[in-house]
Amino acid sequence: MMTPSAKGPKARTVDLVTGKAKVEYFFDPSLVLPPDNDSFDTPAKPSGSLPRTPSIKRKPSELSSEHPSADDGVLFSSKHLFMPCTVVKDIDSTASASTSSASSAASGDGTPKKDHKSSSDDPVPALVKTSDGQLHKISDRRKLTPLTSPDDYLGIPDVLHLPNVTEASLLHALRLRYHLDEIYTSAGPILMSVNPYKPMTVPGTPGEDLYSEERMMMYRGSTANFVGATSGNGALAAMAVAAGGKTLPCHLFQVADRAYTSLLSSVVAEEVEPHLEEEDPMVMMEKDHEQKRRNHVVRNQSVIISGESGAGKTEATKKIMQYLARITAKGKDGAGGGGGG
Repeated sequence: MMTPSAKGPKARTVDLVTGKAKVEYFFDPSLVLPPDNDSFDTPAKPSGSLPRTPSIKRKPSELSSEHPSADDGVLFSSKHLFMPCTVVKDIDSTASASTSSASSAASGDGTPKKDHKSSSDDPVPALVKTSDGQLHKISDRRKLTPLTSPDDYLGIPDVLHLPNVTEASLLHALRLRYHLDEIYTSAGPILMSVNPYKPMTVPGTPGEDLYSEERMMMYRGSTANFVGATSGNGALAAMAVAAGGKTLPCHLFQVADRAYTSLLSSVVAEEVEPHLEEEDPMVMMEKDHEQKRRNHVVRNQSVIISGESGAGKTEATKKIMQYLARITAKGKDGAGGGGGG
C-alpha cells in the first residue's frame, strides 16, 4: 500500500479497528435524502460549522434520469460532488413503520398480516461519510460508484487511462490534480485546465515559472511522434527525442507544439500520409485535393480554446502566442523555428 505525502493523494482508507481497506465510493449529492431531526454531528465537524449538502427534489418523471437537468445548478455547486465517501451503515427504512403498526397485527377480516419481504430491486438507504467528515443520508447506496485503486487515488495525467472513465472519476481526477497544483490534465489530444487564480510555478520546484523560456524550449518538438511527423524528414524525426526520452507534464505548450509540428509536417518531400487523410475526410472532398498533394500545400492548423467566463481562455491564448513567438524566433541560442519567422 502506498504511503501518501503530506500534500499528495491519499491512499485507500483503512479501518483502524480491523486493519482492512474500506471500500470508498464517489458521493452523489442527487441521492441525499431530505434532512430530518438527526444532526449527524461529529466531534471534529459540528453541523454549525459546515454547510450540509442540500437534498435534490425530483419530479416523478425525472426519477429515471441520473441527473435531472433542472437540478444541475444545485448538483454541481455542491462541494461534496463525487467526493470519496464510505458507507457507515444501512438505514432500516421499515423500522418506524413496523413500530407504528405493532398494535394492529391483524387485518380487517382477522387474518394475520404477512411480513413484507424486500426484493433485490428495493433501494437500500444508508448513512455515508464523505472524506471531510460529514455524514449524509442517501436513498440508495447501490447507486454509488466505487473508486478503483490505485488510479482513482493518484490523479493520473491522462483521464483516458482511467480504468473506468465516468463523470465522477474524471472530475475527481481534476480535483486531485488541482490540489497538487497540477492545473493541466489531458484527455488524449484534448487539454483540460482549471484556473488556479494565482501565479503558477512548476510543481515540486518552487520559484521556477511554469511558463518560462526554459520550459518553452523543453516542450519544443516533444509532440513530433504524436502527429506522425517522422516520415522522410530527419529534422522532425530528431524532435521526437528532444525531450530526452522522458514524459513531460501536461502543458499548454504541448498543444501549441502539436499544432506547429503538424503545420511543418504538412510540407514534406513525400506524399501526404494516407492515415492523415482518413482522419480528415473533408480533405478528401476538396476539389483541388490532388493538386494540393502534388504541390504540398501547407495544411493550416487551429487551436480551439473554449470555456466559461473566467476559465482562463485569454491567458491560455497569450501563453500559446508567446510559445509560438519564441520557437519561431531566429538566431537566438540557435533554436530557430525551422522555417518560421
